[in-house]
Amino acid sequence: MNLQQKCFTLGFILLTSLMLWGCAQERKEVAQEETSESAETQSEAKKTNFPNKKSELSLLMRSMWDSLDNMREDIQNERKISDLRAMFKGIHTATPTDEHTKTEVYEPLAVAFNQNLEKLYEAEGKDMQLKAYNLLVESCMTCHEQQCPGPMSKIRKLYVKNED
Repeated sequence: MNLQQKCFTLGFILLTSLMLWGCAQERKEVAQEETSESAETQSEAKKTNFPNKKSELSLLMRSMWDSLDNMREDIQNERKISDLRAMFKGIHTATPTDEHTKTEVYEPLAVAFNQNLEKLYEAEGKDMQLKAYNLLVESCMTCHEQQCPGPMSKIRKLYVKNED
């Protein structure tokens, strides 16, 4: 092979390498942009799903809904349930979106919720836990019938349907 052929071959290899490297970098940037856009879309969806302002109580109740949804799956799959009692006690002190939300019936309903939560942790076996879990969800529904009916359709989704 003469010098001209060697230079041509070397140039071809160098050019091909640069093109492949450039394509790989472009793919990496496109993948990062897609991941970033997906995360932004999910974040926006989470922000826009809630019509009310973000008060301590509304944020706590949204977190409670997520926790109860996970708990339902854990009970159904006979996994150990997380201890949420400390977090849920915040319903007594959290500031609501509207000061009129906490009427005279609110506190007794919050106490009943925490009592039903205790019953859930005392329940043994899947069937008893599911019954206690549904009772806990029912306490959410009872309160929201009195105080703030907006989330009731979402809360209904937490119930465990009878397998009979």
